[in-house]
Amino acid sequence: MIQNSIGPSYALFVLQALDELGLNDDQYFANTPLDRQRLCLGQDIAMNDFVQLLLNARQSPKGEQLGLLIGQRANIFVLGEVGNAAAAAPTLREGFQALESFTRLHATYIRIEVNSNLAGIAIGIKFLNSLRDTERFHLESAILLFQQYVEMLTGTPLTNAAYRVPYAKPDYAQQYSSLFHSPIHYNSPQMTIELPRETLDQPSPFHNQYLWTQSQYKLAQSIEALRSQDQAPYTQHLLAFLNTREPPLPRLAQIADQLHVSERTLNRRLMNEGTSYRRLKSATTHQWATSYLEHSNLSVESIAALLDYQDTANFRRAFRKQQGCSPQNFRESKLTEKSPTPVS
Repeated sequence: MIQNSIGPSYALFVLQALDELGLNDDQYFANTPLDRQRLCLGQDIAMNDFVQLLLNARQSPKGEQLGLLIGQRANIFVLGEVGNAAAAAPTLREGFQALESFTRLHATYIRIEVNSNLAGIAIGIKFLNSLRDTERFHLESAILLFQQYVEMLTGTPLTNAAYRVPYAKPDYAQQYSSLFHSPIHYNSPQMTIELPRETLDQPSPFHNQYLWTQSQYKLAQSIEALRSQDQAPYTQHLLAFLNTREPPLPRLAQIADQLHVSERTLNRRLMNEGTSYRRLKSATTHQWATSYLEHSNLSVESIAALLDYQDTANFRRAFRKQQGCSPQNFRESKLTEKSPTPVS
């Protein structure tokens, strides 16, 4: 089920670009079992072969700009089943959560990690296999693909995001200003796309309830299939699901319904993986609590209400149990850490 391959659309995009630049087929397909006819069949190709195509194409004029050439041609539908799920999602937030879940289950060379925060969501991209000096191409095309996806759903240019890339400013960076509609920051620890929260939960004009339900059913089948491989697919899925949401976090019934299982069945499968929904939700809720206390001016009472506690006393007890101090003491300690050290 988990594959180290990529859809043929990307290779065809490169081929289109190279036709414009004059690279012949012998040069493009060197050291691969591929040819133009096989690409046109529309079947996935091995990741190693795709990387070799990029390395071959890199030798052409403007070869260093392949990431931009691919990204300008790509859209969310090149991701196949994953892209269809994202396009049919009710909102951008749920679309990116679907991207994370499907790529985690169906691809071995890439991980998409989506985490909510007070400002919006941060989408991290990690490559788990060697891309042999072509990583920048993949990152550039990913930025353009995700930017196009957001703009397709919102109908407006994405100018209030931030793109952080783990490489130095390239020689052709002047093209970035016309292609990337938000600021780009170089030499970051990892690739991250930061999206503002105001774009995330507005209804998508492309939402299709039937296709969205079908995609969730396929996702549930994939998760269930991984149980036989001694993994913890339900735990991983629920953590990813919770990490993309803002408080108040969803009830177990909502997630069970999405996965087409009963609450009892889902609880039992989590128990078999050594955890529970209560434990996972508690950990995520605590992360939000520390974030609110450190980065907002909300009162402890307001934070307790946002986190869906019945009363502030319950929140204080739960926080002390997790953190070892009261919410107020935690906030004060963080303020002290941020205060400038007096000059003697």
